[in-house]
Formats: sequence, C-alpha cells, structure tokens
Amino acid sequence: MNIMMFTNTFTPHVGGVARSVQGLAEGLRDQGHRVLVVAPVFEGMPESERDVVRIPALQHFRGSDFSVPIPVGHRLDAVLRTFAPDIIHSHHPFLLGDTALRVAATCDVPVVFTYHTRYEYYSHYAPVDSPRLKRLALNMALGYCELCDAVIAPSESLTEFLRQYGVEGLIEVIPTGVHLEQLASGDGGAARGMLDIPEDAFLLGHVGRLAPEKNLAFLAEAIVRFLLGNERAHCLIAGEGAMKQVIRDMFEKHGLGARLHLAGVLDAKGLADAYCAMDVFAFSSLSETQGLVLAEAMAAGVPVVALDAPGAREIVRDGVNGRLLAREDLDVFIAALAWIAALDPEEVQGVRQAARETATGFSLPSSIQRVLTLYRSLIAAQPSNKDIDESAWSAARRSLSGEWRILRIIAQAVGDAVLLPSNNEKSPETSKVCGAKRDTAPEVDGANCEGASTTRSPEIRVRILGLLGAWFLRLQRATWRVEIEGLERMDEMHGAGERVLVAFWHGRYFPLFTLLRGRKALVFTTDSFRGRVISEIGRRFGYTCILLPRHKGVRLLDFMRTTLASQYTAALAVDGPLGPYHVVKSGAIELASTLGFALVPTTAASRRKHVMARRWDRMEVPGLFSRVALVIGEPLKIPSDLSRKDIPIWQGRLREALEAAEKRAGEMPSRG
Repeated sequence: MNIMMFTNTFTPHVGGVARSVQGLAEGLRDQGHRVLVVAPVFEGMPESERDVVRIPALQHFRGSDFSVPIPVGHRLDAVLRTFAPDIIHSHHPFLLGDTALRVAATCDVPVVFTYHTRYEYYSHYAPVDSPRLKRLALNMALGYCELCDAVIAPSESLTEFLRQYGVEGLIEVIPTGVHLEQLASGDGGAARGMLDIPEDAFLLGHVGRLAPEKNLAFLAEAIVRFLLGNERAHCLIAGEGAMKQVIRDMFEKHGLGARLHLAGVLDAKGLADAYCAMDVFAFSSLSETQGLVLAEAMAAGVPVVALDAPGAREIVRDGVNGRLLAREDLDVFIAALAWIAALDPEEVQGVRQAARETATGFSLPSSIQRVLTLYRSLIAAQPSNKDIDESAWSAARRSLSGEWRILRIIAQAVGDAVLLPSNNEKSPETSKVCGAKRDTAPEVDGANCEGASTTRSPEIRVRILGLLGAWFLRLQRATWRVEIEGLERMDEMHGAGERVLVAFWHGRYFPLFTLLRGRKALVFTTDSFRGRVISEIGRRFGYTCILLPRHKGVRLLDFMRTTLASQYTAALAVDGPLGPYHVVKSGAIELASTLGFALVPTTAASRRKHVMARRWDRMEVPGLFSRVALVIGEPLKIPSDLSRKDIPIWQGRLREALEAAEKRAGEMPSRG
C-alpha cells in the first residue's frame, strides 16, 4: 500500500519521535510498502533521500534543536499527482499535522494519528509560557484526535489519559518498536575505550534529548550525589540539547568533570555500543508517552531506574528489571542506584535477563505488523467525511498560527478580568439581561435611565480587554463543533411577534455570547471593572450595552422592567447575580408575568470544559475543539394575573425545565 506520513521531527533530528517515524517507515518499506515522509528541513540532512519531501522550516526554534515547518499545502500538489496515498499517518497535531488532515480529506482516505508527546509539557518553547498555554496545547491535541479515524497510543497509560479527557474514538495501543538484535549486539567495551571509561567502573547512563522537559536537573543532581559517594562510578550521557551545559557545569562544580562522559549524538552502532557499556540506565522524565529509550536500554540488557510515570510504568517492574520509584525524591533515587550497584554477579545477570525478556514485547517487527493491521482495517472501512477546509480545525489554525504570545495575553487578560474571582471587587457582576427587537436594538442613553451609564466611551484598559476578549471568544467558537436543538422554536416565536425571555443559569452564559450571535440584544452588567469589560465584549458582538447601577436607592427589578417594556426578546441568568447556585430567583417569574414574556429554558454544555469551582456559579468554559450543544426547551407561559403564592410554583417549573434542557445538552456532545 501507499502510506503518507507527516511529521514535524525527522532525521537528522535526534529524539524519540524522529527515531520512531524513521524506524516505522523503514520497516514498512522492507515489507514492500511505499512510504512517503513529509518532514521539515533540518540542518545536516542528507542531500539525497528516498521518498522524503522536505518543507521549509524555521531552524533552532526558541533556541531548541527543533525545526518549525511552514506548512504550505501547494508544495504537495505535484507529489500527490504521482503518489496516490491509501492512508495518511500523522505524527503531530500541529503545523504539518493540519496539512495531513487536509490531504486525507482531499484524497478521501483514512488518517491515523500517533500521540507521541504530552504536548502540554512543551509550552516553554513558546515565546511566553503559562498554565493557560499548557491547557491550549492539550486542548488542541485532544481536538486533533477527534478529527482522525484512529489514534495510536504508545502505552496503556496514555490511553487512560486520553479517555479521561474525553477522546471517544478508536484508540489502539501500539508501542514504538525497537531493533532488538541490533541493540543486544553492541560492543560495550568499545564504547568505554573510545570515551576513556575504566573497564571496572560502575557506569550510569542516559540517552535522549538534553531538554528541560526531560527533568534532567533532577537527574543530574541525583547522579552527582551518587558519584560523590561512589568513587568507582562514572556517568555516560548520549545526546544534545540546551541542558548539556547545565549538566556539565553541575559536574564541574563538584569536581566530577573527569567522571562525566558526554558522547553527543550517536549513530545506530554507536548507540548500541553505549547501551551495552552501561550498568544501569537512569531516567527521570515525567513527560513521556512511552519512553522509547527504556525499551532500547532493556534490549541491551541494562536495568533501569525510573520515576513512576506514564510510559515508564508499562515497562519497568520494580525489583525485577530495575527500580520504579513512586515519587520524585533525590534520596530515594540515589538509593535505587545503590541497590543496582550492590547486586552480586548472579543477581545482576538475573536483572539483565529480565530486562531482555521485557524488551521482546517491544520488537519492531511486532509493532509494524500491528500498525499494518490497523491500516488495513481503516482502509477496508468507509473513511469519515472530513471537509477540512471548512472545519473548525482549519479555522483555528489560521487564527492560531504564530500567535502564541497573543493567545497568552488574551487568556490571561480575559481570565483575570472577566472570569476569575477578583480580590478587589466584593460583588461579582450582576445577572446578564438582554432585550432585543426583531430587527434592530434600541439606542439607549444613560440620561434616559436614572442611575445607568452607557459603555460607549470606556477607559482604554477596558476597551483593550474587550477587544481581546471578543477575539478570544471568536477563536473558541471557530474551533467548536456545535449542535443546536430548538433554536428554530425561538425564531418562530420572534417571527410571530411573541415576547421571549430566554432563561439560563449564570454559570452557562459564557458560550451564549457566540452561540446566539446575530440576534441584536440589549445587555446589562454591573457598573464595575469586570462588568464594563463584559459589556465591551458584548458590544463587539453587536449588542447595545448598559451598566446597571450599584448605588442604593435604585430598584433594579423596576429599572429592568422599565427598560425592557418595549422589547420583544430578553435573556436572564435566573440564579444571578449572587446565587445560590441553580436556584431560580423570583425576579425572572415576575418580569415574565408583568411584561408578557414566555420563559424559554436555554442552556449550553460541552464535552470538555474548564469549571471554575471557586466561583459561586461554577462557571463552565468550553475547551477548544470541544463539541458544544445549545438546547432551547419548550416555553413556559406565565399568567399575567400571577399571585404571590404562585411564584414558587413557577420557580420550581422553570428549574425542572432548565434541568431537563441541561440533561439533554449534556447528552448531545457525547454523540458521534
């Protein structure tokens, strides 16, 4: 079959993903399949490569050893005319990852994605790192899974992680394979001789990219402390990266420079020799999906000391083929290294043999056969329909590409100014109330409403945050896959001239800005900094905004009743402004009764969301690339002659209607 792979890292880049892609491609070719790899340009790459298409890229992004490709789809047009792929295999969700989706849609073939990396651990390569950026990276990766026909997870731990975060599609656990025979046949003596390591030295080893996300500061300190207490011990590290100098400086500081052997990047034979020279492989990364180097070390018969983390826990059996440590503790790690060093020769052979036996489950031929089985099953089935150019993913890519810094500013500004609790404001924003005529929103001047003020000339900070907040909401909406139920009912009521009061819970108003966009409305918020920012955001979605007065002497219900008297449509957070949570206030019932509004229960729900548990309303913000459902329930007609004793009855009915709509909305995002 013809297989087209898209990867952001490839030879001569050194790393687990690059080796995984190269090994898989070569193995598939050895079995008679044609594999075309689309990858970035890297410094030092071969002048002539078989079935590799190189894409222009920014070199040494943010001081790293990564190249960041500039995905230009038209460069592949000529290739696709001669190479008709049967399946697309994507190895990253970003950059060339979206090119993979578009090619799959164009060629009408299935697309497989291997989830190699915990992307949230790599946000430090962006211009400005932040927790919000980590969540963005995670949400984008999870959303990418849902655009693919199948996801390959290298470990059970990763599968559990993906399921926990709502990925419901086909996930196959297929570890990355390693060359068992090649690794087992290395010449450890040759490696020691080349690096001037004594034959009788107890050699600790590590292989991999020397990058911050690998937790190497902890590892280096543990090894240094072990070496200080063991004069016969030496350390061999193979790889390159930003942490290399940090490690060297740490060893030099303690007078251990002569016992540190930095081998740099090794070819296949040199790598096998290095593994076979080691007495123990030390590993402290917490960001792996598999830990390919652990399988490689065990294939060479080297026991492993590692922290209990995804990837490591699938391969390291504590006390059998190494040590698996429950917590990140220097003393515990050093004690585990000492445990290996204290084994007698017979015990050493037992641990080494157990390591080799473990590695047999990670053989490259076995991995390739499992991948081929998955390919064939997807090709035999009907590929999912993916109109990528019109998809949320494509829209988000256009908005997000190169905008890491802007996104960080938006997330922080909107989160701090609008969504997160404020220590400077004792009163959160009051309930949102919207009123609209069928065609145009009324122009409301603050002079006509006692105690009110408009937001036409907000302070510059409010205007900037409003602009960023509206941009952020549009970006989110572009990534959502929205399901709507009942909106036509509301539009029919508008068309018939009926007055509608849209009723929703306070914690669910966030997505309504965009889901109900296009229906001009009058929006009220409190006259506070946060309220003014929300008003500015609403204004940018076409709403006319008024700030509700906060000073004493103004009856807000009368104020709203007067303002909404001429409106055809209004919307109200019925448990606002201060709760209690999901308790319908009597004001909604009174407004509907006296003004002749029909109460329409409305809610939104998403599969993946961030719940702000510290807020009284438990505000829900849908994640990027989540399925979001908007449900508009059956209207409740409130009698105009409602008595005071009947108000609690209608409060209960509205609560039941909202709970029913909420249950329905919660079911809808899990479909398909």
